[in-house]
Amino acid sequence: MIRDIPHNNRWDLMLHQPSVCLLRETRKRTFNPSAISPRAVSAKDQHFQTSTDTNPKEILSYACFSFSLPDCPPLGLESLRVDDNQIQASSYLRTGLGPHRGRLNIQSGIEDGDLYDGAWCAEYKDQHQWLEVDAIHQTLFTGVILQGRNSIWSWDWVETYKVQLSNDSVNWTPCMNGTKEVIFKGNQNPETPVLGLLPVPTVARFIRINPQTWYTNGTICLRAEILGCRVDDPNDAYASEQGSKDGLDFRHHNYTEMRKLMKSVTEECPDITRIYTIGKSYMGLKLYVMEISDNPGKHELGEPEFRYVAGMHGNEALGRELVLNLMQYLCKEYKKGNQRIVRLVTETRIHLLPSMNPDGYEEAYVKVGNALSDSVLNQ
Repeated sequence: MIRDIPHNNRWDLMLHQPSVCLLRETRKRTFNPSAISPRAVSAKDQHFQTSTDTNPKEILSYACFSFSLPDCPPLGLESLRVDDNQIQASSYLRTGLGPHRGRLNIQSGIEDGDLYDGAWCAEYKDQHQWLEVDAIHQTLFTGVILQGRNSIWSWDWVETYKVQLSNDSVNWTPCMNGTKEVIFKGNQNPETPVLGLLPVPTVARFIRINPQTWYTNGTICLRAEILGCRVDDPNDAYASEQGSKDGLDFRHHNYTEMRKLMKSVTEECPDITRIYTIGKSYMGLKLYVMEISDNPGKHELGEPEFRYVAGMHGNEALGRELVLNLMQYLCKEYKKGNQRIVRLVTETRIHLLPSMNPDGYEEAYVKVGNALSDSVLNQ
């Protein structure tokens, strides 16, 4: 199925489809649904719309059926749930156009040649270029969403592409349509996302997008999202791991535990962190702030400063945890050398206040499960 997805809030991006459209070869408008369907499909459920592939000698049709594919969500290229080190490429034009920039809806910098540009762009213009995503686990891949390059200086997009799948990133199996390799339709402009569903959902760990044709006056550039559902695999080395693997402390923290966590972050990253207070609460609890900067405690002329404040109300538990996780994340990623975080820390002075109202939170923490009045929580 090849479908344009309108954006810019004019339409919602709908990933759940009540029916499935499969790209299949037809000759003289005939079609054999048993070749693709895991169950019987009646003739009345078939709908055809003729389309021409890039090869004018082959006529293809979209066949739509009333059975549904698994409602698989995005893997997380756009949301950053997929880490940079899970994305590889055959080549890239420069660092700012590396594989880590091949994420759906990612935006470019203002200047041409920005360190963080608006797509992955291959160094070479041939059909041997690819963008690869490692899902870490065995995954039922169902589709790809593709965009062109976000740029005010260049127009680049992929017009057709192939999809390849692998379990070891060495031996690759092309996405097939019967006996022919499927060629998916990509973009006709840089910004409109285009959804391509795999004719047969396939279980694998790795997936590659292999551009075949691109905008005549441009080069091979794309932003992407992958649709897939994780499947249980007894041989999965990661399957026994519980919770997050990023080392963040995902749980609720009362005031004492919050102080301990902030102290542990400062001890782990003493060169970029500092804890200070901005006063006390009504009950005398200190209001702690974490500063994160390459020069903590120093005001640098011209450097922007940013402050996150959470927990203005006692029952806003999520805000406190998000800010605590943010300070852990910035510390750990800075130590790893994550260039995005290093740049953020060195060019911005960040202040994180995880609890503006610790009194109300402590009352709520003690009385979990009881009906708490606003007068108690919002002192």
